[in-house]
Amino acid sequence: MGSPAAVGPLTYTVLDTEWKESLEGSLGAKLPEHRFLVVNVSITNGSGGDVNVPLLALIDADGKEYREMDKGEGVAQWLGLLRPVPPAQTLNGHILFDVPLGGYKLRISSGGDAESETTALVDLPLRVEAPPIKGVDSLATPASPK
Repeated sequence: MGSPAAVGPLTYTVLDTEWKESLEGSLGAKLPEHRFLVVNVSITNGSGGDVNVPLLALIDADGKEYREMDKGEGVAQWLGLLRPVPPAQTLNGHILFDVPLGGYKLRISSGGDAESETTALVDLPLRVEAPPIKGVDSLATPASPK
């Protein structure tokens, strides 16, 4: 994670990941089956023509595959389903998965047809940040008992 990984004409860089227990949508909170994992990625096209970035997948430690979600409501800068990248251009944004909490490998793809497609794996280690503590002022004087 953080280092560029090239497959065919595309170079992927996973910038960071964020776990979410819900997403805000137009109809209220959207809950996952497991947990949402939002992956911030940068994809550069090094070829002389347009390349479509395919949907990606996560692989867990047991080899189980989880496909990228095809709906990203509630995700800022969601890359969407159709992701053409012009020559020498970079696409930046987020992709979304619904997976159990854990470490994964992101399978990236060259975007070619089935006979010529190449793939690689990028490690996404488990990184969970503690939620902020609300309403605690460590400098406040405790209330005296009555």
